[in-house]
Formats: sequence, structure tokens, C-alpha cells
Amino acid sequence: MHSRTFLHDLYPAFKILTAIRHTELSLWIEALDRHLKEKLETVSAQPEVAQALLNRLNRAMSDLAAVAEYLEG
Repeated sequence: MHSRTFLHDLYPAFKILTAIRHTELSLWIEALDRHLKEKLETVSAQPEVAQALLNRLNRAMSDLAAVAEYLEG
């Protein structure tokens, strides 16, 4: 029998959501962008694949930033 509960497992996510609500979205997006780019640097893929992933990430982060700017505006 597991001693952990479903809500206990979700607690870290609730803490993150609380932090997000008290911080500008642009800062979270910047941190997420930096984190994902660092992870991409460690991926062992062919250069074309790595570049395609980076291009997709850049487009996605740009779209996310535009939505956040609209919501915060």
C-alpha cells in the first residue's frame, strides 16, 4: 500500500502554480527557454535534427511569449 496520496503527489505542481501567479510570466518563459536550450545542447542528434528542434523551440517560445504579453497587457 502506498503511503503517498494523489494530492501529495500534486503538491509540487501547486507550489509552482502559486509561484507563477506571483511572478511575471515573461520571467518564467525566459527561465523555461534557457532550461530547454540547455537540455537541447546535451541531446546527441544529427546536426540537422538538433537545428530543427532548436528552430521549433524558438518558434514555440515566441508564440508563448506573445500569448503571455497579451494576457499580462
